[in-house]
Amino acid sequence: MSEGASPRDGRSVLVLGDAEGLAAALVLRLQQRGVRVEVASALSDSETSAILAQGWCSAVCVVTRDDVLALRLTLLSAHLRPDLPLWVTMFDRTITRELLHVAPAVHVLSPSELVASDLAELLQCRDIGELYGSEQHADHSCSAGAERLERVLGLGRDLEQASNPGCAGAV
Repeated sequence: MSEGASPRDGRSVLVLGDAEGLAAALVLRLQQRGVRVEVASALSDSETSAILAQGWCSAVCVVTRDDVLALRLTLLSAHLRPDLPLWVTMFDRTITRELLHVAPAVHVLSPSELVASDLAELLQCRDIGELYGSEQHADHSCSAGAERLERVLGLGRDLEQASNPGCAGAV
């Protein structure tokens, strides 16, 4: 686990799931804003439960490319901390629909939709050949996706008052 800068205004986010890609970019952006961030990856359910029970975070964000892991972490978080805003990235819309039946207060976002509009903007303003296969492009996509996820998490307002509960795939 890594701890970010001291929180300016009591905001704190627990990021569960992956520690790289979109999650790493999100953590960096949140830390730059002075939000306390802890990342918990590759933990058992009991270890994750212990972190959630500490009660320090004001929101939980599950970011992973593995929908099964995302489902497990989301259900665990929703069960243990139903009071917290809970955001999850998930690819499979069928799992998303089922998850929303079980935990309607969960905010579900599609990772591909988080970066799709930013990627479209890039393609309009740069030569496609310049982007194809470029590692710089992948880094920008993660950063742009993290920026959009950061906005959805409500850094412009209190994390507890994030909008659009249960919104699948919308940003």
